[in-house]
Amino acid sequence: MNLEHRNEIVTDDILSYKKTDKSKGKAVKILRSKKISEGCFGDIFRVKSEISAEKSQKVKKRSFVVKSFDSLMDAKNALEKLILLREAGLKTYPTYRLDDDKKSILMTNLSKKGQRVISTNTDSKDSQLIYRHQISEIENFDDLLKKMLEHAEMASKKKIFLPNDSYFFSLYKTTNPSAKKMDFFIGDPDSVISKKEWDSEEEILDLNKYSLYSALSTMINTVILPPHCLDYLEKVRLFFNR
Repeated sequence: MNLEHRNEIVTDDILSYKKTDKSKGKAVKILRSKKISEGCFGDIFRVKSEISAEKSQKVKKRSFVVKSFDSLMDAKNALEKLILLREAGLKTYPTYRLDDDKKSILMTNLSKKGQRVISTNTDSKDSQLIYRHQISEIENFDDLLKKMLEHAEMASKKKIFLPNDSYFFSLYKTTNPSAKKMDFFIGDPDSVISKKEWDSEEEILDLNKYSLYSALSTMINTVILPPHCLDYLEKVRLFFNR
């Protein structure tokens, strides 16, 4: 699908995906789109759109991200992985909807005013999802480490492996211009792996800890200014070695 030459996406609610005969999709009119990244399974676009309210004539303008997959199987796999993450209570996109062509998915654009998102995929050329905004301090870093480890433990109990490049980080403005607050979510469901048929929970937790360590290290080297990045890398090392 070429979004530059298509002006409408019809979406099905993710919760209705398994009941295709009863799905209640509604049209999302694409006003304009811009290709922002290329991935292993397809291209990613940032789109400006209009959505008609269900019970009125009002039209809402929204910004979304759309991933156009190379195959039906890849899109179906990504949607199934997203459902797996939600059922496990893991943090991911609020909106993630399959197009009627079954080859593209519309998702929440989490980069907005006062908030920027960075990816741990160092091969991406995306200027929107990888926001290389150099900072000196993450105000809530200790709390972030605890929450991310708890999240990895939750995934491991469900025998879900979260690769390092599945993590995305959200940066929020603070009153200090050189500091940010940070949160995280699983922004690339494509690479998530359900390991229910083999490894034990303990083995998966070890894998998830290593993956999380790698994701944090990549994030730190991406956004934090030297020499402050060395201090944060040491914090991560001590946190995982305690």
